[in-house]
Amino acid sequence: MITVDDKLYITKEVNNVILRFAKEIVLRRLLNLYTYGSENEKSELTELLIIVSHYNGDLPPPEQQLEMIGFLSEFIRKLSIEERTALNFWVLNQRYLRYLEETEITSKHMKMEQFNQEYGRELAYKLYNPVGSGLDDDLQEELTTFLTHFSIEMDFSLIDEHTFEDVSDIIKSYCE
Repeated sequence: MITVDDKLYITKEVNNVILRFAKEIVLRRLLNLYTYGSENEKSELTELLIIVSHYNGDLPPPEQQLEMIGFLSEFIRKLSIEERTALNFWVLNQRYLRYLEETEITSKHMKMEQFNQEYGRELAYKLYNPVGSGLDDDLQEELTTFLTHFSIEMDFSLIDEHTFEDVSDIIKSYCE
């Protein structure tokens, strides 16, 4: 990261590189594991994907919700520090406006420069302390939403030779 006078600076370019890594590498791996149960072998769809898809964006039964939480927890646990950091940046970008609104509520009477500095500190705090700041919980929620939205992109009422090609195309579009 770029620091000047002990302040963390993330340029737009650095942020874009990190997000690209998160999407093209980490989220692609997540989708392949969620879809096929493996990063490499793509011959069978997972039961979890088919069940979540069946509920069209609604919450599946508690058993499948727990399975999704377990799957994501295991995936996150196995990430390298770099991959985890990339996903944390991805979450910050996904929730940027929500975090902005939360900060605006608590700082209505600040000058713009002071507000920007305060908001920047809040985002940096989330990166440096993901557990204490709630970023870990936000990551779990965002990944659950991401997989749920991915699941409803497909109709598994008929699984044929084109299904795997269609799924691969959807994975590709989600990771661009």
